[in-house]
Amino acid sequence: EAAAQGLIAGINAALKIRGEGPFILKRSEAYIGVLIDDLVTKGTEEPYRMFTSRAEHRLVLRVDNVEERIMPHACRLGLADQGELDLVEERRQLLERDLARLKKVIVHPEKVNGILEAMGENLLTDAQPLFKILKRPRISYQEIAHLDPQPVDDPDLRFKLDVRIKYDGYIEREERLIKRLETMEKEMIPEDFDYGLAKNISNEAREKLFKVRPRSLGQASRISGITPADILNLTLAIRRWKS
Repeated sequence: EAAAQGLIAGINAALKIRGEGPFILKRSEAYIGVLIDDLVTKGTEEPYRMFTSRAEHRLVLRVDNVEERIMPHACRLGLADQGELDLVEERRQLLERDLARLKKVIVHPEKVNGILEAMGENLLTDAQPLFKILKRPRISYQEIAHLDPQPVDDPDLRFKLDVRIKYDGYIEREERLIKRLETMEKEMIPEDFDYGLAKNISNEAREKLFKVRPRSLGQASRISGITPADILNLTLAIRRWKS
């Protein structure tokens, strides 16, 4: 936890010297983003520990997609070169192509039922896409790679295929939720906004807003004790102030 804060502090110190804007990782991009947002927004009265349960978007904070999440930032900050970023993008596109391809590979029962029976899975009664068969919890790509006309040999890519296929519906739902929440994150609160102008929020909420001074409505909504009604009234107050 301390090393993560030191890393981000060092990066932002360098950016400030160069006259550039701050580097802020989103809660949906990295556990470091969750850690720092929690400390700044919620505070803590005891040593903070970064548990995965603290991240509401942990389904997209996976070990198999860390390069896709972080490498663009690393390249922009000069911690990685364009060649490394291009390689990550190339592998991402290859993964997406394989995912789309496996939805079109049809497997007949007689080809796979022996494997399914041995793994304790229900047998097929009709032909199904390989993608759908791989959704079964006990079946990994390795077990049925021989049924793929264009088998994937890379162990890392095989692992990514298994993860993406097994959690396909959940990941898509989480990504839709993140996009909706990002709307609030883009609603920036002016640095010089006077929270005393928000007349219809509680005194406790106003005190916390003055203390934290959130950068956006999204961050404000995560402050302990701030209710949806407070956010609505704060939004209206900011719009009146801007006009």
